[in-house]
Amino acid sequence: MPKLYQYMGINLWFWSDEHDPIHLHARCNGATMIVKLYVKNGRVWRVTYKAKSGKFSADKEKALRTLVSAMKENIRTAWIDYFINHQHIAPIIINKKIK
Repeated sequence: MPKLYQYMGINLWFWSDEHDPIHLHARCNGATMIVKLYVKNGRVWRVTYKAKSGKFSADKEKALRTLVSAMKENIRTAWIDYFINHQHIAPIIINKKIK
């Protein structure tokens, strides 16, 4: 279960036996969300968010959306590296607020 990011108390990861479309799991204060990235012509063109359990606070959901928006192409690349190329993914801890 490779962890991708830790940001403002939010942890994001892939499960090791994932499936398409590209998606990641986010957890914060016991709440979890599924974030799906849709790719067209090699680029992320759409992102969806769905609560799985509990509810993110408004500020944490905004932070999650900001992070994914800023890192969506990196997430796409990490998915390919991990699931297609079988490479290790090192987690990235972000301590500064993304604007």
